[in-house]
Amino acid sequence: MTTRGLKVFYERKAAQRSHLQKLPCSHYADVEKLKEWILDSLHQGLCIFPCTRCNGIRVPWQTLRHLAAFTQQQLSSAEESLRSNCRKHPDELKECPRCARLVQRSSSEVLCVECPQCPGRSEEDFWFCWNCRREWTGSKTPGVTCPYSDCSPLVLLSSCKIIERPDSEVDGCPSVRHCPQCSVLMSHQGGYNYMICPSCDYHFCYRCLQSTEHCDDDCNILPNPRVP
Repeated sequence: MTTRGLKVFYERKAAQRSHLQKLPCSHYADVEKLKEWILDSLHQGLCIFPCTRCNGIRVPWQTLRHLAAFTQQQLSSAEESLRSNCRKHPDELKECPRCARLVQRSSSEVLCVECPQCPGRSEEDFWFCWNCRREWTGSKTPGVTCPYSDCSPLVLLSSCKIIERPDSEVDGCPSVRHCPQCSVLMSHQGGYNYMICPSCDYHFCYRCLQSTEHCDDDCNILPNPRVP
């Protein structure tokens, strides 16, 4: 790739180019020019860094951060710019749930993500689910589903919109709730704040999630669970 006249990515490592380092995609990057390419990309408002020798494969930020050998001041400034650039694309960048360093996926199809800067159990690399951000257990084969059965419901509960109906008793409540007894997901369809679970017939308040027997008339809204 040419950025400001710099060729950054290579198909293979030539013997005379000792400053080329191998990327996860098996191509090579010129580490002496990589930092300038990254800073130029951030200045242009970009938050995705593709290897142009690949077909749509991104170079994750954690890999770039390691190879570019930023000073601490440069790294802080670069990550501030990266966060700003990702505001319109929040799913492009997440914090490792253990060390809080910024992590990107190499592809939107990847669910199991590694944080190479964060040692897990037995000093091994730390892997986590991109959706629910909990430590990954079991097979790390691409395409496998999250090992936690409540991953998708948890993400939905955490990211759903808030109801905006000022004249309704559920104004300000999440638009999706889980039954306090059987955990089935449901939405409020209008009317009073008292609900009957269609799965287990449990009677509860949509606002505070208490049973109708224990709910006060002026109960507070209980927020949905959040991802870690």
